[in-house]
Amino acid sequence: MDDLRSEIRAAFEKEQSGHAPASAMHSDIVDAVAAQGRPSRNFQWVAAVAAILLAILVVVGLMSTRFALRATGPATTPNASPVATTDLRRPA
Repeated sequence: MDDLRSEIRAAFEKEQSGHAPASAMHSDIVDAVAAQGRPSRNFQWVAAVAAILLAILVVVGLMSTRFALRATGPATTPNASPVATTDLRRPA
């Protein structure tokens, strides 16, 4: 395996020696990147607005369930009727 790696490395160095990069290429690239500068747009306000909207939606959702339960009223047991308590079976 080591022999194969050394052969590949030697072939790569031989290939690269025939096509050497320009000596000023590094400085050209650095100058081009520095000239572009960094974009001045800042989108942190979008994240802040999204967080506020999500918080509002959560609060509204929780309040709607709270008010929906309150609107139906408390659960009450029905009153027992006198008919239900009497024995409907008559002696024959």
